[in-house]
Amino acid sequence: MEDQHKRITQAQFDIWVDSPVTKVYLQCLKWSAEQIQEAIGKGGFVDSTNNDLSMNQLHSALGEQGGLRKAADPKPVLEIHALLEEEIKEDEIDK
Repeated sequence: MEDQHKRITQAQFDIWVDSPVTKVYLQCLKWSAEQIQEAIGKGGFVDSTNNDLSMNQLHSALGEQGGLRKAADPKPVLEIHALLEEEIKEDEIDK
């Protein structure tokens, strides 16, 4: 059975990461995660009249922040899901 998702090579990943557009995109993701952290620190998700609403908003913000941080560092996600091809070393080819 053929894999559903195409793998990428380390070289393709490096080209993508080194792109100026990608660098700006990844920096925007990091900034967004930092903004959520600042809002949490300032009590931006707390509603003093409704604890349930406060917890829902806080948990939602933490989930979004976690997703942004993971998206800003895509290599571990690619490795976890085996979407990054392993490079074959020259000494392994001879075997």
